Amino acid sequence: MDIFDLRTRLVEDYARYTRSFIKIADPRIIEKVDGALDAGHLWPEPLLQLNPTFLPGGTIDDLVADGTLHEECARIFRIDKTDDDHIGKQLLLHTHQTEGIRKAKEGRSFVLTSGTGSGKSLTYMVPIVDHVLRHGSGRGIQAIVVYPMNALANSQDEELRKFLVKGYGEGHEPVRFARFTGQEKGEEREAIRRNPPDILLTNYMMLELLLTRWEDRDLIRAAAGVQFLVLDELHTYRGRQGADVALLIRRCRLAFGGRDIICVGTSATMASGGSSDEQKREVAAVAQTLFGTAVGPEQVIGETLERATPEMDFGQPEIVAALARTVTQNEAAPEGYDAFRQHPLAAWIESTFGIQTEAGTGRLIRQAPRKLRGEESAAAALAAVTHADEGQCYEVLRRFLMRGSELRRSESSRFPIFAFRLHQFFTRGDTVWATIEAEAVRHLEMAKLGAKPGDPTKPLFPLVFCRQCGAAYYRVTKARDEHGEFLRPREDRREEGDDGHGDAYLYVSEASPWPRTEGAELLERVPPFMKEVTPDGVERIKPDMKRDLPAPVFVDATGRIVPEGQGVPAALISGVFLFCLHPACGVAYAKNQRAERGKLGTLGVDNRSTATTVLAVRALIELQQYGDLSPTARKLLSFTDNRQDASLQAGHFNDFTQVALLRSALHKATAARGPNGLTHGELSRSVFDALSLPFEEYAADAEVRGPARNSTNDALRRVLDYYLYRDLQRGWRVTAPNLEDCGLLRFDYVGLNGDDGLLGEAELWRSGFDVQVDRDTREHVATPDPLRACPAEVREEVLRTFLDVLRRSLAVKADVLDPQQQRDLVEQTRPRLMDGTVWYLDDPQDLIKSVVAYPRARRQGDGGGLFISSYGNFGRYVRRALLPHVPAGQRFGRDDVDGVIRFLLLALKRYGIVEQVRSGDPPGYQLNHDALRWIAGDGEVRPVDRTRLLDAGEIPPEVNHYFLECYRRFIDLKCVLEAREHTAQVASEDRQDREDRFRDARLPLLFCSPTMELGVDIAQLNVVNLRNVPPTPANYAQRSGRAGRGGQPALVYTYCAGRSPHDQYYFRQPDRMVAGAVAPPRIDLRNRDLVRSHVHAVWMGVAKPDLGKTLTAVLDINREGGRVHLPVKEQLRAKLEDAAQRAAAFREAGRLIEGLRGALDDTTWFHENWVRETLDQMPRSFDEACERWRGLYRAAVRQRELHHKIILDHSRPEEERNHSRRLRAQAESQIRLLTEAEGIYEGDFYSYRYFAAEGFLPGYNFPRLPISAYVPGRRRHRGRDEFVSRPRFLAISEFGPRALIYHEGGRYRVYKVNLDFGSEDVEATHSLVTATMKRCTTCGYAHIEDGGNMSEVCDRCGTALGGPGVIPDLVHLQNVSLKLAQRITCDEEERQRYGYKLVTAYRFPDIGGRLDRKDAEVYVDGRLVMRLSYGDATSLYRVNLGWANQRGNQPPGFLLDLERGYWARNPVDQDDPNEAMGARQKRVVPYVTDTKNALVMRFEPGRPLAEMAGLQAAFKEAIQKRFQLESRELACEAMPSAKERLEILFYEASEGGAGVLRELVEDPQAIPALARCALEICHFDPATLADTAAATCGKACYECLLDYGNQPDHQFLDRFLIRDILAELTRSVGRPAGGAGSRTDRMAALRAACDSKLEQRWLDMLDALVLRPPSDAQFLIEACSTRPDFYYREHNAAIYIDGPPHDEPAQIRADEEITQRLMETGYIVIRFHHRADWQEIFARHPDIFGPSARAASREVELAVCTLLFEKPDKSALTQDERDLCRVEGQAALAAVLGQITIDPGTEIALRFAGDGSSRYWFEVTAMAVGLAAGAPYVLHQVGTILSTDLASRLSPAMPLTGAWLMSVASRMSPRAAAGGNMPRPGCFGQRDLRDRRYRRCRDCGMHQECLAAIDGGAGE
Repeated sequence: MDIFDLRTRLVEDYARYTRSFIKIADPRIIEKVDGALDAGHLWPEPLLQLNPTFLPGGTIDDLVADGTLHEECARIFRIDKTDDDHIGKQLLLHTHQTEGIRKAKEGRSFVLTSGTGSGKSLTYMVPIVDHVLRHGSGRGIQAIVVYPMNALANSQDEELRKFLVKGYGEGHEPVRFARFTGQEKGEEREAIRRNPPDILLTNYMMLELLLTRWEDRDLIRAAAGVQFLVLDELHTYRGRQGADVALLIRRCRLAFGGRDIICVGTSATMASGGSSDEQKREVAAVAQTLFGTAVGPEQVIGETLERATPEMDFGQPEIVAALARTVTQNEAAPEGYDAFRQHPLAAWIESTFGIQTEAGTGRLIRQAPRKLRGEESAAAALAAVTHADEGQCYEVLRRFLMRGSELRRSESSRFPIFAFRLHQFFTRGDTVWATIEAEAVRHLEMAKLGAKPGDPTKPLFPLVFCRQCGAAYYRVTKARDEHGEFLRPREDRREEGDDGHGDAYLYVSEASPWPRTEGAELLERVPPFMKEVTPDGVERIKPDMKRDLPAPVFVDATGRIVPEGQGVPAALISGVFLFCLHPACGVAYAKNQRAERGKLGTLGVDNRSTATTVLAVRALIELQQYGDLSPTARKLLSFTDNRQDASLQAGHFNDFTQVALLRSALHKATAARGPNGLTHGELSRSVFDALSLPFEEYAADAEVRGPARNSTNDALRRVLDYYLYRDLQRGWRVTAPNLEDCGLLRFDYVGLNGDDGLLGEAELWRSGFDVQVDRDTREHVATPDPLRACPAEVREEVLRTFLDVLRRSLAVKADVLDPQQQRDLVEQTRPRLMDGTVWYLDDPQDLIKSVVAYPRARRQGDGGGLFISSYGNFGRYVRRALLPHVPAGQRFGRDDVDGVIRFLLLALKRYGIVEQVRSGDPPGYQLNHDALRWIAGDGEVRPVDRTRLLDAGEIPPEVNHYFLECYRRFIDLKCVLEAREHTAQVASEDRQDREDRFRDARLPLLFCSPTMELGVDIAQLNVVNLRNVPPTPANYAQRSGRAGRGGQPALVYTYCAGRSPHDQYYFRQPDRMVAGAVAPPRIDLRNRDLVRSHVHAVWMGVAKPDLGKTLTAVLDINREGGRVHLPVKEQLRAKLEDAAQRAAAFREAGRLIEGLRGALDDTTWFHENWVRETLDQMPRSFDEACERWRGLYRAAVRQRELHHKIILDHSRPEEERNHSRRLRAQAESQIRLLTEAEGIYEGDFYSYRYFAAEGFLPGYNFPRLPISAYVPGRRRHRGRDEFVSRPRFLAISEFGPRALIYHEGGRYRVYKVNLDFGSEDVEATHSLVTATMKRCTTCGYAHIEDGGNMSEVCDRCGTALGGPGVIPDLVHLQNVSLKLAQRITCDEEERQRYGYKLVTAYRFPDIGGRLDRKDAEVYVDGRLVMRLSYGDATSLYRVNLGWANQRGNQPPGFLLDLERGYWARNPVDQDDPNEAMGARQKRVVPYVTDTKNALVMRFEPGRPLAEMAGLQAAFKEAIQKRFQLESRELACEAMPSAKERLEILFYEASEGGAGVLRELVEDPQAIPALARCALEICHFDPATLADTAAATCGKACYECLLDYGNQPDHQFLDRFLIRDILAELTRSVGRPAGGAGSRTDRMAALRAACDSKLEQRWLDMLDALVLRPPSDAQFLIEACSTRPDFYYREHNAAIYIDGPPHDEPAQIRADEEITQRLMETGYIVIRFHHRADWQEIFARHPDIFGPSARAASREVELAVCTLLFEKPDKSALTQDERDLCRVEGQAALAAVLGQITIDPGTEIALRFAGDGSSRYWFEVTAMAVGLAAGAPYVLHQVGTILSTDLASRLSPAMPLTGAWLMSVASRMSPRAAAGGNMPRPGCFGQRDLRDRRYRRCRDCGMHQECLAAIDGGAGE
């Protein structure tokens, strides 16, 4: 298969699809668009990546021969073994594999990092098997291999079978292995426990269960001899999951005996920049954190590569000549392997795409992927070398690559010489963006930028284009400020809170400008429906239409509306687009047709689902065309990151292909029938014949024959009938126009035309006709005057339009649409047709029903139906069509229009075209299906809907040519097109079945969440699709690596969503994803909840309580006195409170914690008694963890009993009792899910997993404290009820009232909350427990009512609380229930999400009554510019105030039925059916709460709103980039609101956090580093502020500040606004306060508590070095009877500052005793002796004092010196002479000051300050720069030098100007260079700041102590 050809076909098809929707008239714009599309703007040239060749490392046989491996390994490790051939072929090793095997043999832990497909698993599996062979099988578990996903363990299990079972037979393996992942059935699990294997393949969750479960206690004993512990895919262990695994590994080492286990890790290549040696150090650090044992860089093994071709010098003339000859002569690639590898072009290809030499080390490393053609491509490079045509180069390269993919070194070689992948990226078009200027000069862009590049004053506006003629309009929002009206760019998605009031369109045309005054020209341009003729015969604009006319305006390039003549002339259309202003078009629309999409187009023709489906369909079709491709390889694997998206996409694909197939078959059938078309009776049979489906594709039993086979075919024909009629519905599929819209199908109506037809009955149209009213009465129906007077063609048009309305609204009398008969349809076809196919009808409730048409307006209380009257579209159309034919002087009002409609229906009924199906006044009608004729169209013109289109204009509407061809050809494509989802929410047996079917391509398409990402080997897979760009390059490498694993060329194509900033970033820079570095994971072990859960798990391992399968083993569910209390069972409670087991757990946990002390000592929450306190609190923690289950169980029991009562109440209507029967059955199902253990190991309510989700046990990144939704099973005969869960912060919106959920091909609605009132007493009152929140309107801080008095002022900022900040009736969002809304169709582009008004509040935690918050201040040049506040476990509240689109000024919240838990529907959502609400209703506000690492950033002084929006975007991007976080790991919000931005709240969104925000308050250099990063993101050089993107970015773009997630902020984002503040921040220094409050206040309080000047001096140095302040001064430690000078609470560190009295022998002994006492009690003791090097002591304890920020940035002004020069002749000095004075004088002064004794980290610097006068003088400032800049001995020495005769000392050192030096004046500086007051030690001596002269120290006169300081002491 030619992979390049496949890529080309895919791109061409997608290009045809995209272009089919684009219609543009402006030649400049179409030239721009065509040029961009031709250049690959939406589908750039693919990147090509060559898999490198690994350096051979010998064979297994070689390692056996030299004694490294057991001799049996030579028999085990062979490849290609079969049942017949037990020997197979020799296994060739790579060098990195051999190196890893030898390391393991030495007993050393190691990590192997290499690319996918490099054989990482063999590196650990070979030494494990060797170890078992040498020590004997059956001696317990000797190796445990941990995988991050079950799919990986399954894959490894299959690989081991090939080695250990083949050649030996089942049950005779030399080494036993078993998979223990939770998927195993009961007997298999018990067999493993009875007879543990040698090698256990598991996942981290099952390993956790192994340590904690009672039933696995024997396996723990069996694992006492474990020698190997392997972590596969090490790079995936990030964040909370990584921290959990790190603690799990430590617990394993303790549980398995604590011996030196060999730890092995395998990983994708991890890189954080730098050389390979630096990367090894980084990987070693990660491994050490995970394994908890020493891992050095020498234990990290990287992949070792070699060239497959010889290295050549491509600068040599003969090599260049050979390359040129190959290209210019179009030489064929050599046929043989050796000849090919020796060819210069083969070597050039490998050097270009495969391999390069690393600078500095000389190692061979992978080459970056590269384009094959285009700019900076390989073809361009080859053309530059050979001077040949680039096109020729491309063809030759392509040919050589394909040839290289076919040549292997030998039969046993796994890979050909060139194994490569193509990486193609697609994206959705946006639109054209333009400045508001004349058409000939306006600037055009193909992507959104804030403004015209190089001119930020000219914003860019989106253009939309008339779908009929292509005329361009600016889409704008009209706004007003103090300067007048202006226009803003308007996105196609409405922002939250935008009611569309300012929506407008701007028309600019030089050739056809809009008339500026009323008159004939304006009347000519206005459509007929807006005009009328007066009684005088004068044509004019209708008075009520004048406000809908476009307003002539002048607009300047800034978007401001200006006076006439100052800008470009334009027309402003306010509100709805009614008609096209271009005179050649004239298309007009009904006023009630508000939606823009059908009238105006952009370049964004699709969204992700349709694009993915279109590309997938084409890929599968093309794969069928390659005859050389194995049938099992004709398949496609597609990845998405969200399980709901996988479900949505599978449903979308199946629906799209079914519809396309059905339409294509219908077209074929109608075309074969000819002009007479198909009747109803012929319809399904003809389409059935055209489909010609294989019987086994739709039959439930493919083996049936005879009548049974006929019945199956009849069943399919009935289903086809249903689908064909359903497809008549108007607006049914927007993105896939139907046959009628494509002009391929038209309809005629039997009885309408002809001499005997309705239109031919002249008498009827002249006078009317009689109708039978009842048995005895006939009544004459007169023809309405307008119908009598109008021409016959108008009558026909009106009648056909009427019938089209009925048909498109499904007012058709057809059995398959009849609600009563659809139940029979489903019941009769379901047993015959295959379940799971698109032809299988599942539930009659899902089916589309026909409607009945009534000739009247809709009345209150009307249910479904089509109501046709003068108020509707058709009524308005009738009035427009017949008004010109109304007799003069006669009115034609609503009653007259309604009379016409009734007359038409009676006339149509007379001819049998419609039938009366409902009696009444008026009766109801339906179109008779026998009157319909389905006739093939020619595909030339799209039909017009005259009820919506007022005027079709001059230009005939075009058909979509892409779908035209699709429907003509689709039926002839003979391939299976079926898709299924493969996600964690699919049952494991279904997943396994789908995997098996996919392997042999019986199922050709699988949409996966990352369940199949890592290392899973899918046989013969050539094409992989990524529905979105993966989170990291590691994910991309794993997913793309599924294709081409056998070495065959592969195509990986990725759809980059238009609204995802992440996707768009990598679309523009795909190389960063394809070859991007896999960032080493960040793992934070300091999370309190994380460590607590592992302490609980240690207790579980010691006590081994039996938690059973469900919580029925934990809780007593028996009722007492009819009440459901659900207490913890007595036996388990006794175990929880057992002091002996708690003591044993304390010892074990102590061993665990000891290994974490380095990390935990830095936290605020950890202390010596923390573990004991945690274990003491454990019974209460366990009981609280059961609350969610209790709530679910009580709610289900309550629902069951409530509806049981209703069922037994025979006074209630039968309909209500039937409804209650369904709800009771659901309640019983919920109870079974909670209490029964079937398939429980994967369920959320398996006891151990439940306690992990609640945070009691380790959670491993499973959603902590999730919210569950009950999903009722869909298929009755094999339905499976289940719960699905979401993290609570996601659930507040995803599970919000009436929200939609996508699951297993269905769309479900959240319709009720499972109420749990907490107690039966409260439940009896139906009174929910609610709370009130006062949210500060200044900072967003939360104050929750807790039964006591609430705060009246904000605890954080002091603002008065009240007003809009008070949110009453808060209720915790509880678990919910879903009901099926409808099956997923191909109209579902993206998951439909309800917009909610969500607000966030936060509150920093209290620990022991003390605020647990860390503050920091950021200063620039002494000015406070920023305050930071950080909390480790900050409480975040997410509150749902209501629907974003709710009408009116409604109070916050949602109406809730307190009896049944139903949410009231959203009245704005027309598709949401109403629930029968009970009498007891209450408006409540749902909220959720969680704890996250959070940081609040506040700028001082406050910045304007636009700047704050820009700083928020910039800092979020900078934090993600600097700390290598994924976008989902960090969240930020403006506080208190987006409209009033005073602060920015950042929080780590992933479970457990990433531990990065803490660094912003602890590291003084964090903010400057982030500011530099933010400047780079904003395209500014941090050093020079030069604009690096002046030509491509205006105010902002998607490469800097714009983000599809911050669209509401786009109007504010301007990188130039924030440039200067970011530049300032690069020079800033952070000052950590060490706790809550400002650093200045804390330091002042500490100084006030000091007992001596020596202590104050210690504080001064600590402050100068910007180290962490102590928490207390003079703190009493009662237990040890001592009061250290300073104390650090969070570290339990006592600090003593020892002056000269501590040099006395007695005091020395007393100090030693105190130190010993403190250390024995668990305190850290640090003493600062007065003669010690304090800086060195600080540097030794960075964990306590923090890192210094003043290593190079501390500056103190010491003195100012003025040098005065004068020539002997008094003449003025020339400029050159002045310069010479400065140079020599400054150099001489520097030499004199250089004699000062000073610390190595400090220097004296001279700064020029100024000069002047003819008697020339200049002034310099002497600065101390460095750590000791403020030390007293430096000041003394400078003062001493300056007090001497400096002129005499300087002159000799100035050979040219010394004679002119008249004098030197100096003064000491009492102020710091930054301008703030500098605290001085006593020896500085300047008590009077007004006295600038230097004086000696008044305290000591610069005597003994200061002189001692100069000699290196530290005197007072």
